[in-house]
Amino acid sequence: MIHPIEYSPTGAMVSFSGQVFADEILEANKALLSHPEFPNHKFAIWNYLSAGSLSYDKAQIRSIAEQDRRDSWKNPNRKVAVVANSPILFGLARMYEAYYGGGPWEIKVFYDLEQAEQWVGIKGKPGCSA
Repeated sequence: MIHPIEYSPTGAMVSFSGQVFADEILEANKALLSHPEFPNHKFAIWNYLSAGSLSYDKAQIRSIAEQDRRDSWKNPNRKVAVVANSPILFGLARMYEAYYGGGPWEIKVFYDLEQAEQWVGIKGKPGCSA
């Protein structure tokens, strides 16, 4: 299940809980990419810490990565942090990273939300949290 996307002036956080389906990820991704402030966003955090089971496969991961690579020209200076809650999800996020390869975005996978926030540059800065 996807939660409402949290936008800030510099980026966005997408959070999930329970079972996560590929169409939810695609829907959230399209919302981020079409947001009016997307060209100015410096980061996106995909927070899966409360996610349960995952219902998507390699082909769907490839599709999401290809969509991102096609649209990354609209905002090439962006960091994407994925926060995983299990080794399986960590591996799937790394698969996304590999399929995205060649695009301009910096992508990194974490187990800790605070580390992800620090990496994208929002942790510890007043008024900059997602």
